[in-house]
Amino acid sequence: MDKDLDELSLIIRLGERYFDCSLSDAEEELLRDMLGRTRLSHPAIDELRALTGFRTNVGLRSSERRLKGRVRLVSGVAAACVVIFSLGLYTTVTRRASAISAPADVTTCVAYAGGKRITDQEAIIRLLGEDMREFTRDVRASKESFSEELSDVARIIDNIENEYPEI
Repeated sequence: MDKDLDELSLIIRLGERYFDCSLSDAEEELLRDMLGRTRLSHPAIDELRALTGFRTNVGLRSSERRLKGRVRLVSGVAAACVVIFSLGLYTTVTRRASAISAPADVTTCVAYAGGKRITDQEAIIRLLGEDMREFTRDVRASKESFSEELSDVARIIDNIENEYPEI
């Protein structure tokens, strides 16, 4: 018990001096060695390990080491499953896409309107023209509506300003 207490107090003293930048190289090596091999569990030791960038499984009990190993194993298996699933999904999608996109005449213009396939170029241009006219009508209507609303807001602001004269 005294040996553990002596080891703990030495680690804490070396740690304090480490953060004061007053350790020699040999003392810093001793501190790192002690942090790596000690089986003591103390918040000061955990803090020193974290702040000095020290990582080790030495101080862990065997059950904790096994748990960490299992977590790594499960993580690795999960990552492998994700990769396999992604490859399978990619393969399925590319197969279906290649089956759907059979070689076609690249000069043929195709459009779908009302759920029907249209390949007549003049009919497609006529449909596009109708869509553009409808779009233009809607843009004009929205501009007029916006102008009306803006003039209503200006009228309301004028009424409020005239209601309360300047002091």
